[in-house]
Amino acid sequence: MKLYFYLLAAALVFSNAVNWAGTVTVGGGSYTDTFPGVDAAARNGFPPGTPQLSGNAVGRPVPTNDWWSALLNTNHAGNLFNYPLAMGTLTYGLDIGQVSGEPRDPFDTVVVGVSGLAATRATVDDYSDWTVTIAWESVDHSFRATTGIGMPFVYFSKAPDDVASITVSEGTATIDGEILLITDSEDGANFAVYAPADSVWTKDGNTYTSDFDKKTYWTMALLPAGDPATVAADWQQYAYVEPVNTEVTWSYDESSAILRTEFITTVNVHEEGAGTTVIQGLLPHQWAHLAPDAPALTGAVGVKRPNQTIITATRPAPQQIRHLTKVVLHDTQKVTTKISRNGSNEDNPPAPPAAWAYAGLIIISQKLLLPARHQKRFRRVDQTV
Repeated sequence: MKLYFYLLAAALVFSNAVNWAGTVTVGGGSYTDTFPGVDAAARNGFPPGTPQLSGNAVGRPVPTNDWWSALLNTNHAGNLFNYPLAMGTLTYGLDIGQVSGEPRDPFDTVVVGVSGLAATRATVDDYSDWTVTIAWESVDHSFRATTGIGMPFVYFSKAPDDVASITVSEGTATIDGEILLITDSEDGANFAVYAPADSVWTKDGNTYTSDFDKKTYWTMALLPAGDPATVAADWQQYAYVEPVNTEVTWSYDESSAILRTEFITTVNVHEEGAGTTVIQGLLPHQWAHLAPDAPALTGAVGVKRPNQTIITATRPAPQQIRHLTKVVLHDTQKVTTKISRNGSNEDNPPAPPAAWAYAGLIIISQKLLLPARHQKRFRRVDQTV
């Protein structure tokens, strides 16, 4: 059964055209169809090699600047951040943690895969406007994981004869029927793994396996604050609702200079009697600009990251936004201290070796958690980045 969900947003549009060679004018704006060249540090060039694609991704133009684009030319990639999750591909599956503001290395905390998997590389198997499907293939074994920006769930599939495998190297795992509850993992994260109804998990050391009675679909979620067992049981209604396509469309009103964005998610419901709602996270630039006619929220759930909200409909209630704002204000000193620990302050921006580029992104993302009046203290950091 496929269902459709909509998220509407509106934002003012400003134009600042750059006169590149090969400029194509569109209304009051423009774009270039000519490669503008690399910067002074020889960055932003064409990606090397041939994109590592499989399945539905083969033969399609592929994004090279997305949060998962490292998979295109790296056999196994780490630090794949979809917010709120931090992920990395391994030969035997996908390592999953939560974004903590720091690069994660090594990756081996909670790994989801199938028994016997030994894939030399993970490929981009499919993608839509804000989801990606990653594929692992080795002799007699097949595994796929779908995840999207802002999504606390990861959606998995396997071959009917494969055995799902969850290795918990950090945290405590508890079996509760078809749910595998993982508590106090890295940075105190709590997860729930949802197998098909009536599945049986088997424990062997710190590895948990199940063949799901030949079923092929399961999920895992990073749980929000609250009693883990209670939240895991409540979120089971979303566990069997898989986003199979996501699409963004735009319409622009020249008279008002307003760009309207429509987010459409197509889902497939895997379990009879399951819910029909998919969980999607919104970052500040999304929930702060929701269109007046966006569908009303029926419930909102906050997550540990103070500038993100997880919703089960399409519009956070005003009181939820006010609550999140208070959290950001309360954490101002903590965030400022964290930026300084990364080697940056208004008087001493860090030196810019090539290896610092990723740390720069971390600092910028941390800075954005601050109220606007505090962000100006780090303007030199922006310039250095």
